Amino acid sequence: RGGGGRGGGRGGSYEKPFPQARDVLSNLLPCQLSPGFKFYQYSVDCADKRGKLIDSRLRRFQLFNFGLFDPKAGLVRRKTNLNERQIKELKKVIFFQGSYVLSARPIPGLELDLEDFKPDANGNTKGVALVGGGDGSPSSDEGDIVTVVQVQGLCAPIEMMEDVRGKEDEIGQLTAAMGDITVDLRIVNEDCTMSFDSREAMMNHCRDTGHFPVASIDGEKLKPANKEEFLQFANVVLRRALSDRMPKWGREFIDPKSFTEPADKFGKPLGVRVYRAFSCEFGWNKSKPLPSEPIKLVLTTDLRAKIMRTKSLLDVLCEGRSQMGSPELVKFDAQAQKVLKKQWIGEVVIATYD
Repeated sequence: RGGGGRGGGRGGSYEKPFPQARDVLSNLLPCQLSPGFKFYQYSVDCADKRGKLIDSRLRRFQLFNFGLFDPKAGLVRRKTNLNERQIKELKKVIFFQGSYVLSARPIPGLELDLEDFKPDANGNTKGVALVGGGDGSPSSDEGDIVTVVQVQGLCAPIEMMEDVRGKEDEIGQLTAAMGDITVDLRIVNEDCTMSFDSREAMMNHCRDTGHFPVASIDGEKLKPANKEEFLQFANVVLRRALSDRMPKWGREFIDPKSFTEPADKFGKPLGVRVYRAFSCEFGWNKSKPLPSEPIKLVLTTDLRAKIMRTKSLLDVLCEGRSQMGSPELVKFDAQAQKVLKKQWIGEVVIATYD
């Protein structure tokens, strides 16, 4: 997330945000990462009381959620003073993936520098127990055990960086902070989600509102993610953001308030609603086919249509036969039944989109 700003500001002192473009020449939208972009991957072990790994993804998710957010003994409740609103915000940036969890920021109580995550002489870690650890963690009714065994902070892939050939070892030691501090053009305040296209615009906003920008201060050690890890995180976050704003229909997302009801050339409704459906996915692109050319993150967006029928076969059969407009008031004589059977038997009257 980076680049263009959303919203203007008070006093006319801000630069204009992105123009409200309505026409584009391509459905590939180039994206720019914030300087301090990073995310976290937590490896999670879930086993039953006999030590056998739990295969059910749903059960693993329930146990992880229980161990982390249980209102009485969950890790967040025991290790932090977060209020309900802050816990709700934290849940929005945690993405359970089965055997591991992705997070847009460090999970409180599971920080990178914990002694429990440092490997011993054999390369094993003690980990942090979320369920069934006997150290104040909650216990499940079945005696299951959930442990976070490892955490890794990740930054952008090396393929996105300029002139990476021969510098893999050097790049592998990158930190989130370049120097002492890196400031993003985003706001960290809970009530403000604005981002800006220049540092001046962001600083004007902070000066007028008292908000603070997102910053990396401590030089946290990160590992460049591979391309697959990075795209998975980006698309998981994208799907969560879309589902928070629009209902999902198949693989697309629709705006339920934006639809049309087409009519024939005589102005008679066709009995369907057509919704705009959006399909979005992050991917890679190269402006030049050269090995040294860094790859670019692009967002592919497609606009499609979803159709919902508003008129049933019963409505069609009764059309024009009742001035009251109610099928219960319509009666079919023998001749009408014969004509309708000849017309409709064998015809497709319902499809998968109904």
